[in-house]
Amino acid sequence: MKNGELLPGWTGHEGVVRARQRHADTMAELPGVVNRLQRGEPAIPTIYEEN
Repeated sequence: MKNGELLPGWTGHEGVVRARQRHADTMAELPGVVNRLQRGEPAIPTIYEEN
């Protein structure tokens, strides 16, 4: 949105492509450890099951 107007390229397929790329870029900036599940103090109660 700019001055109350919807800008082209930010909705529909192109908007999804942009959002997907933004997410990938943001995740690439984080250290790899954030992608691993670890035992610890979760923000919500978590039950770990051994397979």
